[in-house]
Amino acid sequence: MQLYDALNLDEVEKICTRIAIMKDGKVVKIGTMAELRSFYRSTLIVKLKHSPIPKAEELTLTQWLHTAGTNLDMQEPFVTITLENEKKIAEVIRAFNQYKIDVYRVEVDEPSLEEIFLDE
Repeated sequence: MQLYDALNLDEVEKICTRIAIMKDGKVVKIGTMAELRSFYRSTLIVKLKHSPIPKAEELTLTQWLHTAGTNLDMQEPFVTITLENEKKIAEVIRAFNQYKIDVYRVEVDEPSLEEIFLDE
């Protein structure tokens, strides 16, 4: 019987501190949710809610964002960008601050335990 069939993975994610992923009866990865997410996720989708971008800075900021990540989508008051690691999130926030743009919220799309399990 598979773990997926036996348990609700959302509940496992909420109550377990360490999780083992098994494939074909063998443990392939053990770790915390943060460790598993880091291992199985090669990129992060980040959505920032921000104050208006000054027109004078818009082109420069847009060009810089294209060098910082991929799949850039700018729909004020939101910017969505795909980044290669968490350190890039801090760089993006610093860039917004440099251009005097307030960042109100940062959402990071992380894989759920179910997504990790199904990817394995």
